[in-house]
Amino acid sequence: MRNINLKANIQVQPIPLRPHFILYFLFITVVYVIIWPISTYAQAQNTNEILIKKSNFATTSRDISKLGALEKLFQDGRSAFNNGNPEMAAIIWREIAELGHANAQYELASLMLNGSVLKRDITTALQFFKKAANQGHDKAQYNMGVAFAKGIGVQQNTGKAVVWWRTSALNGNTDAQFNLGLMYSNGYGVSKDMVVAARWWQQAATQGDAAAQFNLGMLYASGEGVGQSWKTAINLWKRSAEQGFSHAVRALEVLAKNKN
Repeated sequence: MRNINLKANIQVQPIPLRPHFILYFLFITVVYVIIWPISTYAQAQNTNEILIKKSNFATTSRDISKLGALEKLFQDGRSAFNNGNPEMAAIIWREIAELGHANAQYELASLMLNGSVLKRDITTALQFFKKAANQGHDKAQYNMGVAFAKGIGVQQNTGKAVVWWRTSALNGNTDAQFNLGLMYSNGYGVSKDMVVAARWWQQAATQGDAAAQFNLGMLYASGEGVGQSWKTAINLWKRSAEQGFSHAVRALEVLAKNKN
């Protein structure tokens, strides 16, 4: 899972609205200089290519779940892992994963997927991800979506990927929200619907997802799926650029260069 931690210390002066034809020229400039070569939601050749920003399995989170007596064992495993004994953590998590502890299922599946502690076993990892996902674990749900989108351990099925990502997205997972925006904007696994794509990117953008902020800004700049608004587009790109998202930084640079 991509984590954006970079902070770009840039100062961008507000760009006043220009006559319509100048704004259109600026938008076209942004599209052809920045978006066309490296777009995060451009039309793709296949479903693997649409996962440009969120193609990896989610990483372990060390969440604390609330399952009574099993929780102490889960925390024992967490302590063992953090203290440099992942083998012991795997033993503990396997025991309570079999008893239905969702976080242990997720952690164990992550170790199986990684292959550095346990033997890499994608099939069994997906079984445990699915068990955790069925209990409402949003990252496990997201990972099931990735598996179906890319055909990892299962037959590729974009429709099932959308179902899992929607479930995860409704539980607040920003990566799933972002990917749903991609699916709806391109029509993969669902009918193309820019209004719905905008809604999912809005949810992720509100939670601070830089890629979603950038893509949503593009929709506001073009008026696809939302009412056209350069002010909103620029504000979204600024929020994205403040997190170091390179596409947004470049978009603002292009606009600033052409405003005079």
